[in-house]
Amino acid sequence: MKIKVYAPISGVIKKISDLNDGVFSEKMLGDGFYIEPNSNEETTLFSIFDVGIVVQTFDTKHALFLKAKDGPIVLVHIGLDTVQLDGKPFKLFVQNHDNINLNSEIIQVDWKMIEKAKLNKAIPIVLDERENEGWKFLNIKTGKVKKGEEIAVLEFVQEIKKPTKLSIDEAIKDGFSFKEKYAEISEKIYQAVGTNTNYNKYYNCITRLRFDIKDKTKIQQEELSKIKGVKGINWNGDELQLIFGGEVTKVREAYDQLIAKGVKTQKGFDLKNHGPNTKGMPFFSRLLAMFKGIVLPCLPVFIGIVLIVALKAILEITGAIRVVLPSSNFAKYTLFEVFLFNLTTSSLFITLFISYTATIYFGGNKMYGLIVGMILCGPLLFRGVPNPNGANPWTFVLWSTKSFVDPESPLPVVWLKMGGLNASLINGIFIGYIASKASRFFTKIVPVSLSMIALPPLIVVSTVASMFFVVGPIIGMLETFLGQLVGLLIKIPYGIDRLIFGTLWPMLVITGAHASLAMIIQMPWVLNPGNIYIHVDIMTCIFCSALGQLGMGIGLLIKTKNNQLKQNIYGALPASIFGISEPMMYGVNIPSGKAFFLACCSTGIGSMVIGLTGNGHFWPQGGNGILSILNVLGPNGDTKSLLSCMLGWAVTLGCGMTLALLFCNSRVKEKAGISKIDRKIISILKHDQNVDLSNIKENMKALELIFSKANNKQIIELEKLYEKYEKLRTKIEALEAKENKLKIKLANKFNEQRTMKTKEELQMLFDKINKIDFSNKIEQVQAKKDVIDLRIAETKHLYQKLVHDSQELQKPIIQELIKLSKHNELAKLENNYFNAIHSLDISVKLETKKNDFLTNKQIRAIVKPQQRMEK
Repeated sequence: MKIKVYAPISGVIKKISDLNDGVFSEKMLGDGFYIEPNSNEETTLFSIFDVGIVVQTFDTKHALFLKAKDGPIVLVHIGLDTVQLDGKPFKLFVQNHDNINLNSEIIQVDWKMIEKAKLNKAIPIVLDERENEGWKFLNIKTGKVKKGEEIAVLEFVQEIKKPTKLSIDEAIKDGFSFKEKYAEISEKIYQAVGTNTNYNKYYNCITRLRFDIKDKTKIQQEELSKIKGVKGINWNGDELQLIFGGEVTKVREAYDQLIAKGVKTQKGFDLKNHGPNTKGMPFFSRLLAMFKGIVLPCLPVFIGIVLIVALKAILEITGAIRVVLPSSNFAKYTLFEVFLFNLTTSSLFITLFISYTATIYFGGNKMYGLIVGMILCGPLLFRGVPNPNGANPWTFVLWSTKSFVDPESPLPVVWLKMGGLNASLINGIFIGYIASKASRFFTKIVPVSLSMIALPPLIVVSTVASMFFVVGPIIGMLETFLGQLVGLLIKIPYGIDRLIFGTLWPMLVITGAHASLAMIIQMPWVLNPGNIYIHVDIMTCIFCSALGQLGMGIGLLIKTKNNQLKQNIYGALPASIFGISEPMMYGVNIPSGKAFFLACCSTGIGSMVIGLTGNGHFWPQGGNGILSILNVLGPNGDTKSLLSCMLGWAVTLGCGMTLALLFCNSRVKEKAGISKIDRKIISILKHDQNVDLSNIKENMKALELIFSKANNKQIIELEKLYEKYEKLRTKIEALEAKENKLKIKLANKFNEQRTMKTKEELQMLFDKINKIDFSNKIEQVQAKKDVIDLRIAETKHLYQKLVHDSQELQKPIIQELIKLSKHNELAKLENNYFNAIHSLDISVKLETKKNDFLTNKQIRAIVKPQQRMEK
C-alpha cells in the first residue's frame, strides 16, 4: 500500500540528518525530511495528504499530527524551538478531527517573527516508525519543490501480524486466543535474542532487561529496536541491555512466564530465579535492594491479611461474631466464625511467604524455599499459638533466666530455644539464602546420575537443620535481647519512655523482636485475663507506629512523581488505618531509605506527647488501629484518655507528613548533588597547604553555574512533562489491560461452551467478544501522549546539552584531583558526578544509577593513610 505525500509549501527539501539539531537529526521523533521555505512571502502551509484528518494540534500551534486516510500519522513541525514563542507567529485554520485535502489551508506563519527570535525556519516532516509499524518514507525528493508537488511516498513495507477478527465458524473450530501486551513483547524478545540457547542468563535492573549473550551475531538488533516499548539498546561487553524504563519489571515478569511455560533452560541455571545485580553497591543500598526484591512481592498478601484481620476485629467489637481463640472448642462456634478465624491465622505464616520470595531473590529453586518455610512454620512446631513464656511442648528450651525488665514476674525469659520460626521476616530471608546456597553446593558435588534422588533431601534437610538448630535460635536470642533492652529503656519517666518505645518499636517489628517485648508489656493482662480494668499505658504507642508510617506515606504520596510508589501507598493505606504498619513499612518507607527512620522519629514524638499529658491509658478491650479508640476509652469511657491519645496520634500523623515533605526528596537536585561532591573534593585536598586549588575551584564554579535558575526551570518543566507522559502511558496500559481482560474472560467462556452449544447459541457470546473495542479511547489518550512526547523531545534537547557540558567539565576536576592527591582510586568520583548530573534521568528510569560510586567512608579509607604519613 502506498500513500503520496505533497509539499505543504514551496522550498528546498533536505535530509533530516542534515538538520543537525540534536532532536530531529537524531531521529528521536522519527524518520523523514525537512523543508526550508523559499521566502517569507509564502506564509500558508497546506495539507501534505490528498485525503486525511487532523489528529492533534498544540496550544502553542507550532506543530500538528496529520493522518492519511488508511495510513499512518505524520508529524509536521514548523520551525525549531518555536514552542517557546507560545503560538504568536501562527494562525491555525483547522481543529482536531477536521478532514483535510490538498486544498486545505492548515496554518499561517509569520516567518519574520521567527527570524527576529533567531530561530530556524526549517519544517521537519517525520514518521515515528515504532508507533506506525510497517510504514516507511520512500522516494523522498531533495532540492527545490513547489507547493502541492509530490515529494515522497509512504509505503507499507513490512507485513505486520495483526489480530484479525475470526468468523463464528473459525471460532467454534479453533477457539479464541488473546495475548497480553507484555506476553507479545516477551515472545518477540525471545526470538530476537536467538532464543534461550544464545544466552547464559538474564536479569533486570530498574530500567533495563539484561542478557549475558553467547553469540552476538545471532542477535536481531533491528527487530529488537522495533519492539514497542524498547526505548534503546546498549551493549556492555557481551551483555545486551534493552532499555524499557519503568515497564521493565512487567516485561521481566512476562518473560519469566514465557520461560515457565516450557521453554527449556540451560543446565545448572534457573532463568526465572535471579535477583538484581547488586555487585559494587554500598551495603545499605544492597540492603534496600534486598528488601525491595523480597518483601514487595509479598505486599498483596500482607495487605489482604490485614484487611481480613480488620474485618474480624470490627465484627467482634460490634458483637456480630464471637471471639475464637486457638484453644477454643471449634464445635461450639458457627462455621463462619471458625472460617474467619482460620483466615486470620495466615499472619502466623509470614516466614513462609518471605522464604518463598527470598529463595527467588537469591537465585535458588523457589520450591525448596516453599517446602522449608512450610516445615519451619508447621503448626506442630508451635501449635498455632505463641506461648507467654516462649516455650511449649514443641519448643526445646536451651537457656532461660528471670526477666531483667520485671524480676518479680513468675514467667522466665527464654533466651535460647529451638522451635517453630513462624511470623519472622529475618528467618524467612535466611531460609531463602541458605536454601539457595545449599542448592548450588550440592548440585556441584552430587553426581548427575544421583541428582534426582539425592539433591532434594540433601537441600531440604541441610536448610531445615541449619535454621532449626543454629540460625533460628541465634536470631531468637537477638530478638529476646532487643526486647529486654527496650523493656528496660521504657521505664524512664517524663514521657521519655514513650519516646524511646515509639521510636524503636517499628525497628523491632522488622527484626521480629516486637513479639517478645509485647509479651512482657502485656503480662498484667496475661496474669489477669478476666480483669478488664487493668490498663497498660505504653500500648497507646502501638497505633502511633502505624500512624508514623502512614503520615510518611501520605507525605510521599503528595511529593512523589513515581506512579508505582503511589500505587504501593494507596494499597497500604487501609492496613495502616487499622494499625498494621508492615505494608507501608516494607512496601513504601523502607525502600525509600531515610523515610522509614523519619517515620520512626515521628512515632517517637507522638508517643512522647501522649506520655507528657499523663492521661493516656490503654485497656484490653478494643481492637487495632482506629479501633484502638475503644481501648483508650476503657470500660468507664475515659474521655481524658481519649483526648490525650488522639492528640498524640494527630501529632504523629502530622509529623510524619511534615518530615516527608521537608526531607524526602524524590530525587537530589543536580546543583545540590554536584555541590556536595565538590565539598568532598575540597575537603580531601585542603589538608595540604602547598596545593594550588585555583584551577579546580574555577572548574567547579563553572560546573555549578551550568545549573542556573533558568536552566533549572527547564529541568523542572521536563520533569513535569515526564510525569504527564507516565500518567498517559499508564492510562493506555490500563485500557489495553482492561480490554484484554474482558476479551479473555468471554473467550474462555466461549471456548468452554463451543463444543456443547449450537452455533446460534454461541452467536450472542461471539458478538459480545467482537464488540469489545477500546481502540478509540486508546487513540485519544495516545494523541495526548504524542503531544507530550514531542514537548519532551524539544525540552530534552537543552537538557541533554546541559548534561553533556556538565560531564565534560567534571573530567578536568577529577583529573586535577588525582594529580594533586596522588590517589588513582578517586577516579570513581566520576560515578558520583554521573549520578548527580543524571539525577532526572535516573529518577524517571531512563538511566541506571551507577552503584560503584565512592561513599564518605571509602574516601576516608583512601585518603587518611597518606594524611597520617605526611603528619
